Amino acid sequence: MIISVIFVVLIVFSIVVTLIYLESTDQKEETYMSNYHYEVTIKADKPLNNATLYLPLPVFENRSIVGEEMVSKASNDIYSNSPGWNFSLVHTEYGTMLEITNKKIVPTYHSLPEPISEDEEVPMKKNITESNEYSEETPVLRPIRFTAGLTVNQSLNTKYPLGNESVLVPKNNLSTTEPANMVSPPEHIDPEYYEYESRLFAQYNTSELTGVDISVEVTGTNEWWAGGWRFNSFQDTVTARMNGTQNGWITAKGNMVTGDGIYDD
Repeated sequence: MIISVIFVVLIVFSIVVTLIYLESTDQKEETYMSNYHYEVTIKADKPLNNATLYLPLPVFENRSIVGEEMVSKASNDIYSNSPGWNFSLVHTEYGTMLEITNKKIVPTYHSLPEPISEDEEVPMKKNITESNEYSEETPVLRPIRFTAGLTVNQSLNTKYPLGNESVLVPKNNLSTTEPANMVSPPEHIDPEYYEYESRLFAQYNTSELTGVDISVEVTGTNEWWAGGWRFNSFQDTVTARMNGTQNGWITAKGNMVTGDGIYDD
């Protein structure tokens, strides 16, 4: 009798586990999405005149589908919201890059957020003071940011994107490195870290004291629902710091993280 009860319990348990697995598999297939997110950030603390930038793009097999999306998005969205900016793809000695031009790039500074006491109600409209110059009243430099997202119809190889997916080019002297932060990821997540040298072109006139920071980043992500949202991704970033007038190619710093997230294999 006891053996029969145990046998029945095992059968029921097996059926429940199978149903949970099938439901989880169906949920994953129905919700699975893969996409790229590309972002350009420019911070100039003083005006730049007659600016031309060539910035790294994610490229695969000599084509940048993300760059094409950025230029298309610019023609429909960025131009209308930020007149004066021009975007195009340009072929250079270092590969296909994003060309950005503007006759005058003017910085925007804003005030610090005002603290709210516990008894005070949150205002419906924030009181933010803006200026084109640094001052004690407006000490925070607002970055100029352009983004483009692209959903693709196949899973991205986020564990081994080099040679398999759209990553930033150029990449020189690529080597493995240690994570920048000291917090270790969970035991079941084991990303790889890389550093390399890249290039970007900058041409503009400005004050000798002007500082310009440029960041270019692409993230490739797979995400799905299986009792909760899960994902895996790679992130590729190029950064550069420049001072004064520029007229040529700049060596930039590249960092890449691959295999970040949850994998079934």
